[in-house]
Parts: sequence; structure tokens; C-alpha cells
Amino acid sequence: MAELQRLNPNKNIASNSMVTFLAMNDSCITLVPATVIAVRSSAGSANPTEIIGAVILATAIGFSVAIVAAKTLQRFPVFRIQAPTPEAQNV
Repeated sequence: MAELQRLNPNKNIASNSMVTFLAMNDSCITLVPATVIAVRSSAGSANPTEIIGAVILATAIGFSVAIVAAKTLQRFPVFRIQAPTPEAQNV
């Protein structure tokens, strides 16, 4: 994020790349749910790892929705980044 901020021409507003990066990080990427497997194992589940497929599917869907939402919203005028004015750069 620090590198993206360094490249950002308007330091007071997050760039589209920063918003997309944040959406990717907040989509809760989980490849192996170790805690859930441990809880299921300690609860006596016959096959505690059977949820891995569902978790990977849910992660892929959540990640895809986050990216599509970030890319779609940046096209709307209300979310579009305006070019920095000279007055704003001096602040």
C-alpha cells in the first residue's frame, strides 16, 4: 500500500489501484481453514477436511465479487477520481 501511495498523484484520495488492492485483501482469502478443521476434528467429525472444497469455492466467489465491485464502482461518476487541482497539491 505504501508503494501505491508513493505512485498516487493525489495523496489525499485513494487511487483505483489502492481500492482494488484493499478489496482483494478484505475478501478474506482462505485456502486451508486450519481452525475449522481443528474444531471439527476435536468435535469428533468423521471427515474434518470435507469442508475444504466449499471453503475454496466461497473464497473464489468472494474474491471475484470484490474485484468486480471495485472495478465496476470506479466507472461511476460519483466514485471517479478527479484530477488534483493546484490548490489541493499545495495543502
